[in-house]
Amino acid sequence: MQFEELNLSPEVLDGLRDFNYKEPTPIQEQCIPKILEGKDLIASAQTGTGKTGAFVLPILTRLQQHKGKGIRTLILAPTRELAKQIDEQIVGLGYYSGITSATVYGGGGSDDWTRQEKTLYHEQVNIIVATPGRLIDHITIRSIDFSNIDFFVLDEADRMLDMGFLGDVRAIESRLPKKRQNLLFSATIPTDIEKFAREITNKPEHINVATFTEAKGIRQIIYKAPEKHKTDLLVYLAKDLKMDSTIVFVRTKKGTESLTRELSRAGLKVTSIHGDRTQKEREQALMDFRSGKYNIVVATDVLSRGIDIADVSHIVNYDVPSELDDYIHRIGRTARADAKGDAITFVCKRDERKFGVIEMKMKDKLDFRELPDISGNVDSGSKQKEEKKSRKSSDSDKSKEKSSGKGNRSPGRRKSSKPRGNNRSKAKTNNQKDSNTAEKKDQKTEQKSNNRKKSSGNRRRNTSGSGKSNRGRGRNSQKDEQETTQKTNPRSNRSNRSKNNRNTSANRGRRKNAKSQHTPVNYDEVRERQRQSLRDAQSTKRALMHNKEYSGPEKKGIVGFIKKIFGKDD
Repeated sequence: MQFEELNLSPEVLDGLRDFNYKEPTPIQEQCIPKILEGKDLIASAQTGTGKTGAFVLPILTRLQQHKGKGIRTLILAPTRELAKQIDEQIVGLGYYSGITSATVYGGGGSDDWTRQEKTLYHEQVNIIVATPGRLIDHITIRSIDFSNIDFFVLDEADRMLDMGFLGDVRAIESRLPKKRQNLLFSATIPTDIEKFAREITNKPEHINVATFTEAKGIRQIIYKAPEKHKTDLLVYLAKDLKMDSTIVFVRTKKGTESLTRELSRAGLKVTSIHGDRTQKEREQALMDFRSGKYNIVVATDVLSRGIDIADVSHIVNYDVPSELDDYIHRIGRTARADAKGDAITFVCKRDERKFGVIEMKMKDKLDFRELPDISGNVDSGSKQKEEKKSRKSSDSDKSKEKSSGKGNRSPGRRKSSKPRGNNRSKAKTNNQKDSNTAEKKDQKTEQKSNNRKKSSGNRRRNTSGSGKSNRGRGRNSQKDEQETTQKTNPRSNRSNRSKNNRNTSANRGRRKNAKSQHTPVNYDEVRERQRQSLRDAQSTKRALMHNKEYSGPEKKGIVGFIKKIFGKDD
């Protein structure tokens, strides 16, 4: 059968000729007539069979035959890559029909959000291809006019169920007009999808095209390899088999990044695609892989469905998928359009139970092979890891030896303190140097202590009432001077005390500055100064108590103050 026999519009046929499409696939041959008749549809087919063309071609024809304004078709896809690929096919196949389309998906910045707002609220776009999560974000912020919707399409419905989008799909469907044509496409039809399809469709037609079967040109190769040798095996196969275009599937995003780094260290041209990368990074990585800049792409199951990449030579299941459906979709990325390709799966002890389900289904189609000799693979990641571990262990041993003070000595011997042999002269010179430095340090400390004693003596002379030095004088001469000053001018005593207070405050300031300069404190000198000040106070007390000639107010105040400190007894 040819496309000309399916009653498609001439403009759509012109678009097919540009892509050199002549014959429809089985799913297209069965679905296109039903959709053109206006019937609801539930179609199930494996990946790579042309499901996207099965609903895009008849929708373009119907929209051109019955023209209208506003959003007339809403297509929901589970991933950004699939949404973008559907939009590219709409633009290519509908180039001559004048039908406009736009995409709405997450992963971009504020510029993408504003662009999506314009297409949803202002521009007259006929077809919207969206992911459920981002479309719900727009709907919750501002209502969208879906009153002109004629077609509601769910592509890869089982994948939406796996990703938890079924609730969002229900919320979007509730805002659509009830009179519309519903099309549901899926690789498998689980019970939840079948129940939901019965709710939204009206007397649907069921089409099932050979699900759960792999393409004929795929050679399935199995290696039972330990977890620590999988990276070495992948590097060996990539260099030995000359993998021109390879997709490596990994279970987690973190594992994708770590494997990408190890393969790049081994000298392979590799990039990665997973959910944590931005939309621009994912698009750039996919573009570079298609152009041949990178011949290996490491990805999660984001790349397993709906993405049309031509001429993929090898598929590597680095981690065994959890479900049989995922295995079928992964290996379906190769041997597309009657081509040939290899699907290689690494099975470690952890994945044996999961692989058992695949083995029961595929039976004799699996080619089990023995592990090749990968001992000469110097660039592999596991050897680098072992080298790093050995370096870390050696460094930790050296640090432990340094902390324990043993160094490189043997455990049964002690280091002798006496020098031996020719080292005696060196030891003597070192001892002499140490003694000289110690003597210099002692001299410096003695000079500092003498300077501090001189400064403390100056302070005591200031408190005694005269600025002159009292060295060489006896205790009697000091008493006579104090008595004469008190008799002659009692007010001078006050002025002397105020001066002494100023001096002491200045000295305190000097002490603070000295502390700020981090000078060492000699506590013995401090205690000696305290004892000396007590002795001076006791001497002034005795001088005032024995002086009976003077009985001024100053004497009473000073005597009372001293009695409070020292008590009544002398």
